[in-house]
Amino acid sequence: MSPILLYAAATLLYAALAFHFWRTRWREPGPASIEPWERWAIVAPLVIHGWLVYQALLAPELRFGFGLALSIMLWLTVLLYWIESLFFRLEGMQPLVLGLAAVCVPLPLVFPGLAVQAPTQSLEFRLHLMLGMSAYSLFTVAALHALLMTLLERRLHGGALSAPFSALPPLLTMESLLFRIIFAGFVLLTLTLATGFLFSEDLFGRPLR
Repeated sequence: MSPILLYAAATLLYAALAFHFWRTRWREPGPASIEPWERWAIVAPLVIHGWLVYQALLAPELRFGFGLALSIMLWLTVLLYWIESLFFRLEGMQPLVLGLAAVCVPLPLVFPGLAVQAPTQSLEFRLHLMLGMSAYSLFTVAALHALLMTLLERRLHGGALSAPFSALPPLLTMESLLFRIIFAGFVLLTLTLATGFLFSEDLFGRPLR
């Protein structure tokens, strides 16, 4: 299938699901928890998006720019919130997360970035790059998650919550999720440093001393 069709499919599926969660969770009171079909519906664009990211990182000519960086960040965000939705009620977060993902999926097509020069075309560098981007993406997600928590806390002190904020998970749930995101980011950052040390000789022609 053409990559353009895959980008279009992931974008439209994310957008449709974001609209569905907005209509059923933010606009009107919806189900008490996420429905099984809703949970598995998110898997379809998530898998397509993941395949596109994988293909971009393993393309014969590696091109890197902010379009691919944002696409990777939102893929990780959707994946993380999907996994955590198995343990917490996070359906109130889905309109925001899926809506942003719909915007960021096609960015690598619009902004392809610059070609990475040899020897950084190697598989080792691609693995190192993927781990590094994943780590910093999770830290960015953690910062945005903390900002959303701050806004929610201020709204709570200010009185009644508007529809979008009232649909969000409790602050304690969001705090637990924040610590999980930070922990995952530190694990990936540690792996980034480890691969940089192990592959330094292959990448730059000399061992790291």
